Formats: sequence, C-alpha cells, structure tokens
Amino acid sequence: MSISLGQTSLSHVAISCTDLERSIRFYTQVLGLEVNESLGRHKGNIKLAIGAGTYIELFPFEMYQTRNQGTLVHFALNVTCLNTAMAFLESKGDPILRGPFDIRGFDEQLIVRRVAFIQGPDGEEIELVQSV
Repeated sequence: MSISLGQTSLSHVAISCTDLERSIRFYTQVLGLEVNESLGRHKGNIKLAIGAGTYIELFPFEMYQTRNQGTLVHFALNVTCLNTAMAFLESKGDPILRGPFDIRGFDEQLIVRRVAFIQGPDGEEIELVQSV
C-alpha cells in the first residue's frame, strides 16, 4: 500500500558546497541559471532558479558539513535538445561524464528519453534529460 503525499513536482535540491563562489560561477556561468533573491536567503545560502518554481539551493559547507547526512547521487534537468546542451557544455570546457544513453519505454522498443551526465564542482552529478 502506498501513501500519496500529494506531491506535484520537485521543489528544490540542496547542495553543500566546499567553495560557494566556485559553485555559484559553475551554476550561473556554465549552466546559465540565475541567482534568485526573491526565493529568500538563510544563513548564506544561495538559490538558483531553474523554472516553474524549481530551484537549486547552494549552502556554504561549514553550515551543514554534510558528512553522514546522506549523499546526493544526482539531480536531473530537462533540456530541449541533448545534443545542443552537450555541445554547449563541451565548449565551456565541461566534458560529458557519461552518455548519451537512450532510455526505452516498457515495451523496450520506443525511446522515451535521452540522457547524459556531467559533474558539478563538488562532485555532484547532473543528469541532462531530453524527452523524445
């Protein structure tokens, strides 16, 4: 039996950063996100809007020192065209870590998504997802 929380979408992902300024540069200059002050600040965190109310929250490492709090395996960003996104990232000097891969539907015939992974400044993996 599953219980629904009534969730509708991802709200945000929080990342503890060993070098907050380096992380801000990566997420703004490489991924093109913007710092969004209207989302609020709390003890030095920075919020970067992705769209549709979703954001990435960057924290100074000293605030949480996330050891033993679990590990962020990856988070995913939807992209319009995976090939274009990969070419853009490679032009910025950020190589593709893995992929691209085709994700097939239940029938194993139809490709439903194409994905590739890059790595953020603190080792976090970022999955780029193109719906097909």
